[in-house]
Amino acid sequence: MWYYKDQICETKTGKRNSPHEGAGILDTVASTGADLLIHHGIPWLGHKAVEMGRYYGSEALRNPKLQKKGN
Repeated sequence: MWYYKDQICETKTGKRNSPHEGAGILDTVASTGADLLIHHGIPWLGHKAVEMGRYYGSEALRNPKLQKKGN
């Protein structure tokens, strides 16, 4: 018989089985970490890559040795 208020099941032998407290915590933590990586980490890495490309591209255009090779 289930006591829905407490979520405890009483078996035919009279013993009660309570649900395990904290079960699935590691799964929840891993899922939360993966969600954060997908929603925040990957776009941040893409943004940093674009910024680095702009910076080093402009440095290459200002390099006098490279400008001489282009002429």
